[in-house]
Amino acid sequence: MSKHQNLTFFLFLAAVYCLLIPKISYAYLDPGTGSYIVQIILAGLLSVTFMFKNFWSKLFKILSSVFSKKKVEQKIDENEK
Repeated sequence: MSKHQNLTFFLFLAAVYCLLIPKISYAYLDPGTGSYIVQIILAGLLSVTFMFKNFWSKLFKILSSVFSKKKVEQKIDENEK
């Protein structure tokens, strides 16, 4: 490894060490804050789920309308013969 890669790797390890090693903290999170965080996470998950549900239902409607038109056109062509 070159000197630049070594320095980058060392700085990365130093940053990970600083972020992951717990420090003494005198902060207090009351139960209301914890439940609010849980509500935010659940709301995010449910909104993403709802977004995908709507996307797939609209896509299914579009695809089914495209393919059903082809079937109708095929039946009309068969009846004309």
